[in-house]
Amino acid sequence: VFDGTADEVVVLLMGDEIHGNSEKSSSETWTSSLQSQAMAYIQLVLPAVNKASKTYYIKGTSWHMGVDGTVEAAIARELGVYKKTPFHKMEVTIDGIRFSLQHKGPKPGTRAWTRDNAMFYMLKDISFRSMQRGDEPADVYLWAHFHEDLGMSYKAAGPWGEKTIIGQV
Repeated sequence: VFDGTADEVVVLLMGDEIHGNSEKSSSETWTSSLQSQAMAYIQLVLPAVNKASKTYYIKGTSWHMGVDGTVEAAIARELGVYKKTPFHKMEVTIDGIRFSLQHKGPKPGTRAWTRDNAMFYMLKDISFRSMQRGDEPADVYLWAHFHEDLGMSYKAAGPWGEKTIIGQV
């Protein structure tokens, strides 16, 4: 929610902007036309993109977006965020906070007591790999694919000192 206190307004488009036309999904959307879905999506998000100081676009999955990526590229161009191609993963800094953006991430566990396990181990792995490379992990890791609200933090220590990294699906 924009409350007027942020230095900049940023839009993050995290992939799978349309539902696609797989026969499995035919009953889950009003049309199987990729073009119609793309145009509806553009009309929905364009006002936010126009108000944003920056918009970042992450690639989704071929199941939703089509194997060749042309729908994704067309959406990105129409929104004015097209460079060469949308990315599967990127790191950006917003208001001094380093974000790692990726469509696919840890899958939430299927039982109440395993729900956070994958994210915990993902953040732990990110921390240790950063330490091995001698670099600092991002502050926040955002993933979108599993359409669930799951977030946690992990206290990491390394050459950079101690820091808390945050993960959110």
